[in-house]
Amino acid sequence: MSDFLPAEKALGMYKKMYEIRKYEESIYYLFLEGIMPGTIHQSTGEEASAVGMLYDLRKDDWMASTHRPAGHDLAKGISVKAMMCEMFGKADGCCGGKGGAMHTGDASVGAMTANAIVGGNLPIAAGVALAFKMQKKDNVVVCFFGDGASNEGSYHETMNAAGLWKLPVIYVCENNMYSANTSISLTCCQENVAADRAAI
Repeated sequence: MSDFLPAEKALGMYKKMYEIRKYEESIYYLFLEGIMPGTIHQSTGEEASAVGMLYDLRKDDWMASTHRPAGHDLAKGISVKAMMCEMFGKADGCCGGKGGAMHTGDASVGAMTANAIVGGNLPIAAGVALAFKMQKKDNVVVCFFGDGASNEGSYHETMNAAGLWKLPVIYVCENNMYSANTSISLTCCQENVAADRAAI
């Protein structure tokens, strides 16, 4: 099945990506039909980055997400039921029905409540990583952000601090080429966010 992964693990990762896609499709149609309250912020097409980064993490390793947290949360171990209940404002939701689409999470699986502020999760992830380092733990934090967040001051300040203090944090840029509705070519002076900005 794979030249790089054992077949069982590759199949497990594929199943998780499929679960995320089916969940995203379900909430999309429920929203369009007016059945689901509130709004949605989907991560359709980014299943592989979520599963690839989070599949092997332990429960006590942490993850920080963005305003599109569903794929990350499901990949980190939150159940589809808990996520769906959250979308409908139910008490059985992962945040007691109070978070909605942009603020899901569950500390019991190491998923910080998602942060809808662009770039807002970057320094929080660094803070958790600093705590791990100060406590001499071997845990790691994975923090997702979009290309738009790389234009925020919090991005540059956090990357500097994380590099300076050698924090156990992995920053993952999910570059979909748009900040909301604006092309990255109109907002970023570098062509390749990962290569150019990560090298600074």
